[in-house]
Amino acid sequence: KSFGGGDFGTLYMIICALLYFGAWLPRPSNRLMRYRPELGFVLTSSLVTTIFVVHGLKWTIGRARPTHVLWNGELPFSSWFELGPYNLLDGFFNGSFPSGHTATIMIFLTLAYIIAFHGIWNRYRLGSAIGMLTIGLAFLMAIARSMNRSHFITDGMAVIALNWLIIHFLYFKILRVPEQQKIIIHQGQTNGMPTCWEFRLCLHGLFLVASLMAVAIGARSWSSSTTILPSIALLLTGTVLTIFFARKTWCFYSHIAQSLVTQKQ
Repeated sequence: KSFGGGDFGTLYMIICALLYFGAWLPRPSNRLMRYRPELGFVLTSSLVTTIFVVHGLKWTIGRARPTHVLWNGELPFSSWFELGPYNLLDGFFNGSFPSGHTATIMIFLTLAYIIAFHGIWNRYRLGSAIGMLTIGLAFLMAIARSMNRSHFITDGMAVIALNWLIIHFLYFKILRVPEQQKIIIHQGQTNGMPTCWEFRLCLHGLFLVASLMAVAIGARSWSSSTTILPSIALLLTGTVLTIFFARKTWCFYSHIAQSLVTQKQ
């Protein structure tokens, strides 16, 4: 198999992940320590947008791919906002919505945010150019995936908008990268933060997303007479786990947020 456009995004994510974990080693270089917030932002965005969002929605919505709808006619068509014919309780499947290849291209938007809004660099024009190039490439990927019958065009267009929103929210509201940068400028590093806290936050989020998926899949299967008991069990179990992991995630994150506020003052 030849090297494709999405492979560049995968390589970018792997390199940033390795650098991120290297920055948390006992004696990292000063440069790695300085870029911990940015590397943590890329790692978190990669996990959330290319794994949590893509696979969470694929297995929850269950939209059939064009080859099984338009050409073979095996399965009914469903819009991107509707529940498709696939059900995870009937077995694993390779759903259509959203497009994982397009989501992988969109990860380069993290580089645009880092360059455009960095406290020292502040290269807004360069960051904007990288952002527009990323979105343009993502549109081309969405079109290409629809032309080869792997996805509907809405599978790619929807994930472009959704992942852009998530990356923006992670940068400014959740990870608060600009605030971390200001702390590092004045103190040299962020103090009192748990080791690899961004990755640990993602692990909390993984369990929370899995619990929410259990609730969604159990609820959508409620009307099926053949899966009524598994649906009820999945719905109840997912609800309990959602409450449990939401509380654990919030407790972990609130400590991080409070530490950033304290260091900023």
